[in-house]
Amino acid sequence: MRNFCAAPNCTRKSTQSDLAFFRFPRDPTRCQKWVENCRRADLEDKTADQLNKHYRLCAKHFETSMICRTSPYRTVLRDNAIPTIFDLTSHLNNPHSRHRKRIKELINTLFCSKTQQKQMLEICESCIREETLREVRDSHFFSIITDDVVDIRGRAPAGVGEVCR
Repeated sequence: MRNFCAAPNCTRKSTQSDLAFFRFPRDPTRCQKWVENCRRADLEDKTADQLNKHYRLCAKHFETSMICRTSPYRTVLRDNAIPTIFDLTSHLNNPHSRHRKRIKELINTLFCSKTQQKQMLEICESCIREETLREVRDSHFFSIITDDVVDIRGRAPAGVGEVCR
């Protein structure tokens, strides 16, 4: 059976390496801690039994002190092992991420409410607009965007070296 890592932004599969994969624990309290650390909203409504049966995390998400190699063929977790190593930011640098739905869920639940997101977008939009207008004004090129009157006397004719306003 092929296992996929349930951690956000992790694309590891059991068929790609000899990396160990671990089932979510059946203990509801410990399982809930795993879900919280994964920060996957879509796992929150699942029971510990469902998570144990269908979801795995690879060894890369656990401190080495939490992993025991009982033999070259068997790797187990300590009874109190909790995953703590997650990459929650790599999607920000990858505009072509295959995990858009998971990323959207992560952002919606992890960082802020819809209202806060809207306010943040409005602030960002305002900042970008102001910076763009400042750059246009500083470049001394006329732009309909700025609605500023610019004196172009003494400059080269239109089309020679700069754009006519």
